[in-house]
Amino acid sequence: MTYFSFVEPWGYEDNLNYFTEWQDKIKASPRLSDEVYMHRELLGYSKEMRYVELITITGKNGKQEEREDVIDGPGLFPSFEAGTKEA
Repeated sequence: MTYFSFVEPWGYEDNLNYFTEWQDKIKASPRLSDEVYMHRELLGYSKEMRYVELITITGKNGKQEEREDVIDGPGLFPSFEAGTKEA
């Protein structure tokens, strides 16, 4: 069996850069920052010690200012280590 791909590979760096660019665009634009909520949160690390993120993108209409309680447990939502770039 032969497989063909019609898109170029999408790497880990590409993914980080893509969401960082969108996050920067939202912060830089007064209109977007008023309308769009984007939040990136570290869920954990892959076997290669790469970030596994939870990315939330939604509208700000009806958004509440209070955050949900953090689910705490061993190994859940690790904190960023000093010297790493926080997303």
